[in-house]
Amino acid sequence: MQEIEAILDNLADLTGLMVIWKEANGSGCGFSARHTFHLCGFCNAVKSSPELLQRCSRNDSQLLAREAGQRRAPFLHRCHAGATELVIPLFENGRCRELLLAGVFRSAESNCPYPEQEAAFTALPCRNADTLRTVERLLASLVPLLRERRDRARLAEAGRTVRDARIAAVLAALRGNPGEKFTAAAFARRSNLSESRFIHLFKQETGLSFSDCLRRERLREARRLLTETDLPLSQIALACGFHDQSHLGNAFRQETGLTPRAFRRRFGREKNF
Repeated sequence: MQEIEAILDNLADLTGLMVIWKEANGSGCGFSARHTFHLCGFCNAVKSSPELLQRCSRNDSQLLAREAGQRRAPFLHRCHAGATELVIPLFENGRCRELLLAGVFRSAESNCPYPEQEAAFTALPCRNADTLRTVERLLASLVPLLRERRDRARLAEAGRTVRDARIAAVLAALRGNPGEKFTAAAFARRSNLSESRFIHLFKQETGLSFSDCLRRERLREARRLLTETDLPLSQIALACGFHDQSHLGNAFRQETGLTPRAFRRRFGREKNF
Protein backbone atom coordinates (compact mmCIF):
# COMPACT_ATOMS: atom_id res chain seq x y z
CA MET A 1 0.00 0.00 0.00
CA GLN A 2 3.05 2.26 0.13
CA GLU A 3 2.64 3.15 -3.55
CA ILE A 4 -0.93 4.38 -2.92
CA GLU A 5 0.15 6.38 0.12
CA ALA A 6 2.87 8.03 -1.97
CA ILE A 7 0.24 9.03 -4.54
CA LEU A 8 -1.99 10.46 -1.79
CA ASP A 9 1.00 12.44 -0.48
CA ASN A 10 1.67 13.81 -3.97
CA LEU A 11 -1.98 14.81 -4.31
CA ALA A 12 -1.76 16.59 -0.96
CA ASP A 13 1.33 18.49 -2.13
CA LEU A 14 -0.42 19.41 -5.37
CA THR A 15 -3.71 20.57 -3.81
CA GLY A 16 -2.45 21.89 -0.48
CA LEU A 17 -5.04 19.70 1.26
CA MET A 18 -4.66 16.44 3.16
CA VAL A 19 -6.07 13.55 1.15
CA ILE A 20 -7.36 10.58 3.12
CA TRP A 21 -9.09 7.33 2.18
CA LYS A 22 -11.29 5.36 4.55
CA GLU A 23 -14.28 3.07 4.82
CA ALA A 24 -17.67 4.78 4.74
CA ASN A 25 -18.21 3.74 8.37
CA GLY A 26 -15.13 5.70 9.42
CA SER A 27 -12.73 2.78 9.83
CA GLY A 28 -9.44 2.47 7.98
CA CYS A 29 -8.74 0.87 4.60
CA GLY A 30 -5.31 -0.40 5.56
CA PHE A 31 -3.50 2.92 5.20
CA SER A 32 -1.47 4.71 7.87
CA ALA A 33 -3.16 7.10 10.30
CA ARG A 34 -2.23 10.20 8.31
CA HIS A 35 -4.14 8.80 5.32
CA THR A 36 -7.12 7.67 7.41
CA PHE A 37 -7.82 10.51 9.86
CA HIS A 38 -7.65 14.28 9.82
CA LEU A 39 -4.58 15.07 11.92
CA CYS A 40 -4.29 18.82 11.36
CA GLY A 41 -3.85 21.20 14.29
CA PHE A 42 -7.48 22.31 14.21
CA CYS A 43 -8.92 18.79 14.24
CA ASN A 44 -6.54 17.72 17.01
CA ALA A 45 -7.52 20.77 19.06
CA VAL A 46 -11.24 20.10 18.63
CA LYS A 47 -10.85 16.41 19.49
CA SER A 48 -9.00 17.25 22.71
CA SER A 49 -12.45 17.82 24.22
CA PRO A 50 -14.18 14.49 25.03
CA GLU A 51 -17.57 15.96 24.17
CA LEU A 52 -16.41 17.33 20.82
CA LEU A 53 -14.47 14.13 20.08
CA GLN A 54 -17.77 12.25 20.35
CA ARG A 55 -19.35 14.64 17.86
CA CYS A 56 -16.39 14.20 15.51
CA SER A 57 -16.72 10.42 15.73
CA ARG A 58 -20.42 10.62 14.88
CA ASN A 59 -19.60 12.88 11.94
CA ASP A 60 -16.96 10.44 10.63
CA SER A 61 -18.82 7.18 11.20
CA GLN A 62 -22.45 8.13 10.46
CA LEU A 63 -23.18 11.53 8.95
CA LEU A 64 -20.64 11.40 6.12
CA ALA A 65 -21.73 7.95 4.96
CA ARG A 66 -25.41 8.88 5.11
CA GLU A 67 -24.90 12.04 3.07
CA ALA A 68 -22.67 10.23 0.56
CA GLY A 69 -25.30 7.54 0.03
CA GLN A 70 -27.97 10.16 -0.57
CA ARG A 71 -25.97 12.42 -2.89
CA ARG A 72 -24.12 9.69 -4.82
CA ALA A 73 -21.74 12.33 -6.22
CA PRO A 74 -18.86 14.49 -4.91
CA PHE A 75 -19.97 17.11 -2.38
CA LEU A 76 -18.72 19.55 0.26
CA HIS A 77 -19.38 18.57 3.87
CA ARG A 78 -19.13 21.03 6.74
CA CYS A 79 -18.62 19.47 10.16
CA HIS A 80 -20.00 20.63 13.50
CA ALA A 81 -16.82 22.67 14.12
CA GLY A 82 -17.20 24.69 10.91
CA ALA A 83 -14.43 23.02 8.90
CA THR A 84 -15.20 21.78 5.38
CA GLU A 85 -13.93 18.81 3.38
CA LEU A 86 -14.43 17.65 -0.18
CA VAL A 87 -15.98 14.18 -0.24
CA ILE A 88 -15.69 11.74 -3.16
CA PRO A 89 -17.96 8.72 -2.49
CA LEU A 90 -16.66 5.38 -3.79
CA PHE A 91 -19.37 2.88 -4.69
CA GLU A 92 -19.23 -0.87 -5.04
CA ASN A 93 -22.20 -2.97 -6.13
CA GLY A 94 -24.36 0.14 -5.88
CA ARG A 95 -23.44 0.92 -2.26
CA CYS A 96 -21.13 3.59 -0.89
CA ARG A 97 -18.28 1.56 0.60
CA GLU A 98 -15.45 4.07 0.92
CA LEU A 99 -14.74 7.80 0.94
CA LEU A 100 -11.89 9.80 -0.57
CA LEU A 101 -11.61 13.07 1.36
CA ALA A 102 -9.66 16.27 0.75
CA GLY A 103 -9.45 18.77 3.58
CA VAL A 104 -10.00 20.18 5.97
CA PHE A 105 -10.29 23.83 4.97
CA ARG A 106 -12.46 26.88 5.50
CA SER A 107 -14.26 29.27 3.21
CA ALA A 108 -14.20 33.04 3.53
CA GLU A 109 -17.72 33.10 4.97
CA SER A 110 -17.40 30.11 7.35
CA ASN A 111 -16.81 30.38 11.08
CA CYS A 112 -16.11 28.15 14.06
CA PRO A 113 -18.79 27.93 16.78
CA TYR A 114 -16.17 27.17 19.44
CA PRO A 115 -14.39 30.42 20.49
CA GLU A 116 -11.52 28.57 22.14
CA GLN A 117 -10.62 27.00 18.77
CA GLU A 118 -10.95 30.17 16.71
CA ALA A 119 -7.19 30.68 16.27
CA ALA A 120 -6.67 27.12 15.02
CA PHE A 121 -9.68 27.49 12.72
CA THR A 122 -8.32 30.70 11.21
CA ALA A 123 -5.05 28.89 10.47
CA LEU A 124 -6.85 26.41 8.19
CA PRO A 125 -6.29 26.91 4.45
CA CYS A 126 -9.00 28.96 2.76
CA ARG A 127 -10.34 27.61 -0.54
CA ASN A 128 -12.75 29.22 -3.00
CA ALA A 129 -15.31 27.50 -5.21
CA ASP A 130 -13.21 27.58 -8.40
CA THR A 131 -10.23 25.94 -6.69
CA LEU A 132 -12.44 23.26 -5.17
CA ARG A 133 -14.01 22.43 -8.52
CA THR A 134 -10.52 21.87 -9.92
CA VAL A 135 -9.57 19.64 -6.98
CA GLU A 136 -12.83 17.71 -7.35
CA ARG A 137 -12.23 17.05 -11.05
CA LEU A 138 -8.66 15.95 -10.35
CA LEU A 139 -9.56 13.50 -7.58
CA ALA A 140 -12.65 12.14 -9.33
CA SER A 141 -10.69 11.49 -12.51
CA LEU A 142 -8.02 9.56 -10.59
CA VAL A 143 -10.40 7.40 -8.54
CA PRO A 144 -10.53 4.47 -11.02
CA LEU A 145 -6.75 4.26 -11.23
CA LEU A 146 -6.33 4.66 -7.47
CA ARG A 147 -8.77 1.82 -6.82
CA GLU A 148 -7.07 -0.38 -9.38
CA ARG A 149 -3.68 0.19 -7.75
CA ARG A 150 -5.15 -0.37 -4.29
CA ASP A 151 -6.91 -3.60 -5.28
CA ARG A 152 -3.77 -4.85 -6.99
CA ALA A 153 -1.74 -4.12 -3.84
CA ARG A 154 -4.29 -5.91 -1.66
CA LEU A 155 -4.31 -8.99 -3.85
CA ALA A 156 -0.53 -9.03 -4.01
CA GLU A 157 -0.39 -8.80 -0.23
CA ALA A 158 -2.95 -11.58 0.06
CA GLY A 159 -0.85 -13.71 -2.27
CA ARG A 160 2.19 -13.20 -0.06
CA THR A 161 0.37 -14.03 3.16
CA VAL A 162 -1.85 -16.92 2.01
CA ARG A 163 -0.77 -20.01 3.90
CA ASP A 164 -3.02 -22.57 2.27
CA ALA A 165 -1.50 -23.86 -0.98
CA ARG A 166 -4.94 -24.60 -2.41
CA ILE A 167 -6.06 -20.98 -2.04
CA ALA A 168 -2.73 -19.73 -3.40
CA ALA A 169 -3.32 -21.84 -6.51
CA VAL A 170 -6.82 -20.39 -6.90
CA LEU A 171 -5.47 -16.83 -6.67
CA ALA A 172 -2.88 -17.61 -9.33
CA ALA A 173 -5.59 -18.98 -11.62
CA LEU A 174 -7.85 -15.94 -11.14
CA ARG A 175 -5.02 -13.54 -11.88
CA GLY A 176 -3.70 -15.48 -14.83
CA ASN A 177 -7.02 -16.11 -16.58
CA PRO A 178 -9.73 -13.82 -15.18
CA GLY A 179 -11.91 -14.38 -18.25
CA GLU A 180 -12.39 -18.09 -17.57
CA LYS A 181 -15.78 -19.29 -16.33
CA PHE A 182 -14.53 -19.95 -12.82
CA THR A 183 -16.91 -20.99 -10.05
CA ALA A 184 -16.44 -21.57 -6.35
CA ALA A 185 -18.00 -25.02 -6.75
CA ALA A 186 -15.42 -26.09 -9.34
CA PHE A 187 -12.48 -24.88 -7.24
CA ALA A 188 -13.96 -26.56 -4.18
CA ARG A 189 -14.08 -29.92 -5.99
CA ARG A 190 -10.54 -29.42 -7.24
CA SER A 191 -9.42 -28.67 -3.68
CA ASN A 192 -11.30 -31.63 -2.17
CA LEU A 193 -13.42 -29.27 -0.09
CA SER A 194 -17.12 -28.68 0.25
CA GLU A 195 -18.23 -25.47 -1.43
CA SER A 196 -19.14 -23.84 1.89
CA ARG A 197 -15.76 -24.77 3.39
CA PHE A 198 -13.93 -23.46 0.33
CA ILE A 199 -15.79 -20.13 0.44
CA HIS A 200 -15.03 -19.74 4.15
CA LEU A 201 -11.36 -20.66 3.71
CA PHE A 202 -10.93 -18.30 0.76
CA LYS A 203 -12.31 -15.36 2.74
CA GLN A 204 -10.23 -16.32 5.77
CA GLU A 205 -7.01 -16.47 3.74
CA THR A 206 -7.47 -13.45 1.44
CA GLY A 207 -9.85 -11.10 3.25
CA LEU A 208 -12.09 -11.11 0.17
CA SER A 209 -15.02 -13.26 -0.84
CA PHE A 210 -14.42 -15.49 -3.86
CA SER A 211 -17.00 -13.60 -5.93
CA ASP A 212 -15.51 -10.20 -5.01
CA CYS A 213 -12.01 -11.37 -5.88
CA LEU A 214 -13.14 -12.78 -9.23
CA ARG A 215 -15.08 -9.62 -10.06
CA ARG A 216 -12.12 -7.39 -9.18
CA GLU A 217 -9.73 -9.45 -11.28
CA ARG A 218 -12.11 -9.32 -14.25
CA LEU A 219 -12.52 -5.56 -13.91
CA ARG A 220 -8.76 -5.14 -13.54
CA GLU A 221 -8.27 -6.97 -16.83
CA ALA A 222 -11.05 -4.92 -18.42
CA ARG A 223 -9.32 -1.70 -17.36
CA ARG A 224 -6.06 -2.97 -18.84
CA LEU A 225 -7.65 -3.84 -22.17
CA LEU A 226 -9.52 -0.54 -22.29
CA THR A 227 -6.36 1.48 -21.77
CA GLU A 228 -3.85 -0.64 -23.71
CA THR A 229 -5.83 -1.91 -26.72
CA ASP A 230 -8.40 -0.80 -29.28
CA LEU A 231 -10.52 -3.93 -28.92
CA PRO A 232 -14.29 -3.38 -29.22
CA LEU A 233 -16.17 -3.33 -25.93
CA SER A 234 -18.06 -6.49 -26.89
CA GLN A 235 -14.80 -8.41 -27.26
CA ILE A 236 -13.41 -7.02 -24.01
CA ALA A 237 -16.56 -8.12 -22.20
CA LEU A 238 -16.24 -11.71 -23.39
CA ALA A 239 -12.47 -11.79 -22.85
CA CYS A 240 -12.96 -10.74 -19.22
CA GLY A 241 -15.67 -13.27 -18.39
CA PHE A 242 -18.74 -11.01 -18.64
CA HIS A 243 -21.89 -12.25 -20.35
CA ASP A 244 -21.99 -9.35 -22.80
CA GLN A 245 -21.18 -5.67 -23.22
CA SER A 246 -24.15 -4.62 -21.08
CA HIS A 247 -23.01 -6.85 -18.21
CA LEU A 248 -19.53 -5.32 -18.40
CA GLY A 249 -20.97 -1.80 -18.50
CA ASN A 250 -23.11 -2.31 -15.41
CA ALA A 251 -20.26 -3.83 -13.39
CA PHE A 252 -17.83 -1.17 -14.58
CA ARG A 253 -20.10 1.73 -13.64
CA GLN A 254 -20.72 0.28 -10.19
CA GLU A 255 -16.98 -0.07 -9.62
CA THR A 256 -15.62 3.14 -11.16
CA GLY A 257 -18.55 5.50 -11.67
CA LEU A 258 -17.66 5.62 -15.38
CA THR A 259 -18.85 3.71 -18.41
CA PRO A 260 -16.16 1.63 -20.15
CA ARG A 261 -16.25 4.02 -23.10
CA ALA A 262 -15.79 7.07 -20.86
CA PHE A 263 -12.96 5.32 -19.01
CA ARG A 264 -11.19 4.59 -22.30
CA ARG A 265 -11.55 8.19 -23.45
CA ARG A 266 -10.11 9.46 -20.18
CA PHE A 267 -7.35 6.93 -19.55
CA GLY A 268 -6.71 5.33 -22.95
CA ARG A 269 -3.20 4.81 -24.24
CA GLU A 270 -3.24 8.10 -26.12
CA LYS A 271 -3.46 9.84 -22.72
CA ASN A 272 -0.35 10.63 -20.76
CA PHE A 273 -0.91 10.27 -17.01
